[in-house]
Amino acid sequence: MQKLLYPLFLLLAIGVFLVLSWKKPYGTSSLIGNFDPFPDSLHYIVPARNFVIGNGFIFAREGGETAINVPPLYSLTLIPIYFFISDARSYYFVNLILGVISIILLFKISQKLTKSVWMTGLLLFTYVTSFVIYWQTSLAMAENVLLPICFGCLYLVLQPVNTKNVVFATFLAVACYGSKYVSLPITLVFLFFWLWRIWTEQKKSQRLGSVLLLITLASITFLFFNGQQFFNYISQLFQRNLHNDLQAQEQTSWLSLQYFSESFPKYFSALMGAPIYNLWYNKAILPIGLTAFVLCWCIYAIFLLPKKRKLAVLLLASTFAQLAFLSIILMIEGRYAFIFIPIILTGAAAMLGWLIEKGKKKFSQKTNNLIQMGIVSFLASLLLINNFKDLKTQLLLNFKGGEMPWWQVGVQVADQFMQTEMEKTSQKPIVISSLSPFVWDFYKQNNYVILPLSNKQDMVKEKVWEEDFDPNQLIAYYQEQLQAGRLIYLATVGFGRNDWLILEEYKTNGFELELIKEDCVGACKIYRVNFINVIQ
Repeated sequence: MQKLLYPLFLLLAIGVFLVLSWKKPYGTSSLIGNFDPFPDSLHYIVPARNFVIGNGFIFAREGGETAINVPPLYSLTLIPIYFFISDARSYYFVNLILGVISIILLFKISQKLTKSVWMTGLLLFTYVTSFVIYWQTSLAMAENVLLPICFGCLYLVLQPVNTKNVVFATFLAVACYGSKYVSLPITLVFLFFWLWRIWTEQKKSQRLGSVLLLITLASITFLFFNGQQFFNYISQLFQRNLHNDLQAQEQTSWLSLQYFSESFPKYFSALMGAPIYNLWYNKAILPIGLTAFVLCWCIYAIFLLPKKRKLAVLLLASTFAQLAFLSIILMIEGRYAFIFIPIILTGAAAMLGWLIEKGKKKFSQKTNNLIQMGIVSFLASLLLINNFKDLKTQLLLNFKGGEMPWWQVGVQVADQFMQTEMEKTSQKPIVISSLSPFVWDFYKQNNYVILPLSNKQDMVKEKVWEEDFDPNQLIAYYQEQLQAGRLIYLATVGFGRNDWLILEEYKTNGFELELIKEDCVGACKIYRVNFINVIQ
């Protein structure tokens, strides 16, 4: 019976995940086309697409190159899809594949630790019905690759110590850092854990070779995943603390013990099942109470369950190392805590497996199965009731629509409008926008120039704008271009509250903004920019 139920539960879990994650990426019924979270998503997508078209793995466009401020691994995983479908929104399909890989790895871990088809089904159900799991597939976020990597690390922990497993485990451990820099503690814990296993489980004649292999491979992989940035940061920390270097203080200001008192309670509460902000949603990342049970069991296992001791030490060490590190970071963000999900679910699988073993000694197999089925039915029902509103909302959004990617729609409307306007001039028109020029590149079909609205927006000082201008003299530059006879337009797509105030600054400096098109329920206004002195 179990042989049939195992693949059935796995297929059901994958099916539920795909249904809850289902979007139409190339339409206008989901937010995929907005490329949130901005600008992180651009740092992942642009280098991957540039590599495919032969421009190298760089964050660049016609105007020049700027620094990539995110780890490279997620961007590297996007490269294959862009060989087949160049549309920037295709990252969504990579996220679905990564999500399915996570489910399969959780299935393998649970199958090995619980030895129960019912508990495996419960853990899979818990994972795929979690809001943050199906929500993140529509976003170009590195958590999509971090989760399967962490599940892979935990799966290898359950395998014997041999050369092949040491190689894979070392690569995946460093890949956690290569996915998200804030996952550095997880990388270190896994590496030290494997050193411990090598030293205690291998023969003396094999230990030195395995240790050297791990250290060498970890060093090479670390450098490949932009490890030099970590060493630069360590150097800056020394400069800040030993020499009171003002520039170093500014560069390292996001990391300090002074944030602990505010950040630790919030991350600890999230670990225990309380909601935490994930971009614009305030959602839980784990069921209430699950972590408390798992951590208590880990402490119990360390002292009283020798066969489970190493796994329990790993789970406790990785949880509290990551918790401590997140608590000294300036920004409190739920995405940083996603790494706890595979750790706690693996702990839950080990705990449930131990409880089942205890039950087998007290009850018959039939009674034991009935108890498991009753517990699973009860807990699954609680999860379903607790998540019902989110699940219902998600299904309605996926299959009936209700989300509109206004940035995508606004750029496409402006691009269609510019097609007719370009017939009026032989020079490249200018479109002033508060959106990144990379977002325009994803959609625009016509040959005009995107320039910034103000010197306060992202990347305005970087050489990615096609034309050379002084960021502090934007108004003067636009005056010169108007006097030279160029057509200039201003598109309000993507405007925030402060951007509208900047229009008053334009008017104060002698510009006249003539509204010539309004679309997107007022969210996509296009102005013709004139300079009053030119007209006079």
